Amino acid sequence: MPVQEEWADKLIRDLRDAGVYVVEQAAQVRPDDFVVVLDTPAYQKAFNTPSLAADAPLVRARFGGRQLISLALTDQAGAHEFKDCQPGSFCDRTHYPVSLFDLVLTLYAIPLAHAGFAPLRLVLHEQWEQTLARKKGDEVNSPLKIFISYSHKDETFKDELVTMLAGLQRRGIVDAWQDHRIEAGDEWNKSIQDAISDCDLALLLVSADYLASRFIQEEEQPKLLQRRQEMQLRVVPIIVRPCPWQSEPVLRDLQALPRDNKAVITFSNVTGDRDQVWTDIATIIEKRAKAIPTP
Repeated sequence: MPVQEEWADKLIRDLRDAGVYVVEQAAQVRPDDFVVVLDTPAYQKAFNTPSLAADAPLVRARFGGRQLISLALTDQAGAHEFKDCQPGSFCDRTHYPVSLFDLVLTLYAIPLAHAGFAPLRLVLHEQWEQTLARKKGDEVNSPLKIFISYSHKDETFKDELVTMLAGLQRRGIVDAWQDHRIEAGDEWNKSIQDAISDCDLALLLVSADYLASRFIQEEEQPKLLQRRQEMQLRVVPIIVRPCPWQSEPVLRDLQALPRDNKAVITFSNVTGDRDQVWTDIATIIEKRAKAIPTP
């Protein structure tokens, strides 16, 4: 299934590194070969559809036998005792090493209870527990750092955005940086560059004045786009006033907000539509902040 392709590619590479011969086409599978299934609800739903027509006979032929290995991609993800560590459970990215080790032992027909491998399995499990604890700590203590790039002629829109993010900021979910946070005596250009280098998400408040700003176009935006290319920084344009932003090569390929590319200014303050637009944007940002650990 497409959603599993990245995960499957990594597993195939790691199994080959461990000396396991992996074939990727059903026609290459021999009767005595193992078949590994990435078992998810999506896979189960698609099992009897044409998309898995070539794979299904191989799986059915091995039902109930040792040559069919089902890997659970979701399971008990919280901390648990080593004795409760279930073989075949790839329930969390941090649990991957011990589960991969168990899979390799199974493919080499080595019992998981073999005394010679027990210490290594225990160490791998303990490392998982420690990594999981750090991961949870990072999620609690590290807000998503946001850099807001805007023209000062659009300060009203910037203030509206900052106000809508204030609750997330107060709860430590995000940390939205804007140039008003530069204190007296600070070197303003260095402060901006440091904030750009440290951010996890960049919000571009796009308007004709944003596109016309020499500093933004020569200093801020190139640095942000460089980090996007090299470090996978998420850069999101927010169209605040109508302008030909889709003619800009560096912006036209980015997914912009609001979702229909209708500029924020076109939504009425009187009817509450403007607040709704900012609420929708803040909700998207909150979901992103909670969905991934900060780099």
